[in-house]
Amino acid sequence: MKKGLLILALLFSLKSISQQKNDIKLSEIKLCELTLDNLKQNDVELKQINLEEMDLCSDGFVQDGRFENRIGYTSKLYPGVIFQKYRKDLNSIGKIHLTKDFKGYLPDGKYVDLKNIKAGELIAKYDSLDIWTSRGCTDYLGINRNKEIYLYVKLN
Repeated sequence: MKKGLLILALLFSLKSISQQKNDIKLSEIKLCELTLDNLKQNDVELKQINLEEMDLCSDGFVQDGRFENRIGYTSKLYPGVIFQKYRKDLNSIGKIHLTKDFKGYLPDGKYVDLKNIKAGELIAKYDSLDIWTSRGCTDYLGINRNKEIYLYVKLN
């Protein structure tokens, strides 16, 4: 009986550790230091994707020219994270986008599972999120905390 309980406790511990290990910690991603080459070295199946830009107006004008627009990169090592480079002539990653498939820790250490979270729950994690603003000429609204963490939602 004791051996059975010990084995169950050990299996539960291993499962718990493996789940925590799979969760992404965004604080470990060093923007501007991370390069596209680094990502390719760690994931040979890195994929280039078409990326929807929040600041893309219907006439094709992009408000933020600092980044390689409409192009992102996904890696099986970071499910739910889309990496975006600075301009074409630079190789460094300057921005990340999170999709509904993201499950992990935000840069401030707060855990989110975007597939299952509601906007009200996310806002409740932060005490200073209270002013929604329009996002240029797009279908997005944004809210931020001290200009450190930005949250955007697409309107239906």
